[in-house]
Amino acid sequence: MGWTPQQENAIKAKGRSVIVSAAAGSGKTSVLIEKLIKIISDSENRVNVEDMIVVTFTNAAAAEMKQRLSTALIKKISENPDDRWLLRQQSHMGLASISTIHSFCFNLIRENISNLSLSADFRILDETEQALCMDTILKEVVEERHVTNPD
Repeated sequence: MGWTPQQENAIKAKGRSVIVSAAAGSGKTSVLIEKLIKIISDSENRVNVEDMIVVTFTNAAAAEMKQRLSTALIKKISENPDDRWLLRQQSHMGLASISTIHSFCFNLIRENISNLSLSADFRILDETEQALCMDTILKEVVEERHVTNPD
């Protein structure tokens, strides 16, 4: 695939954070996959797939990202069939942390629950529960504001 200069910069950037922001269908996912493959296969500073964190906004995007990374790894392995490192990375794709931001944060809380002031049986509210909570809180704020400021 031919990359634009901005895409090339994002793919090749090292030692710094990169934000890739563009319109739908512009190749953001392809750029990210290429960047991840470069990171995984960098012979000087390799990173295990299970040590990476990739977050997206939707479950569908996370599933697509995982599938595309796996496909890209298979392609890289076909170019280097004796590369044991790449073979190991492919076998560990199931351990890769590619998820929604919500799922990532939920897992982060779960993994660190003993360090937090939360009950171990916490859960995420569904939409109905969230609406009820928001309604209750809004009513309490309005009542409090109305009582303290009757004007």
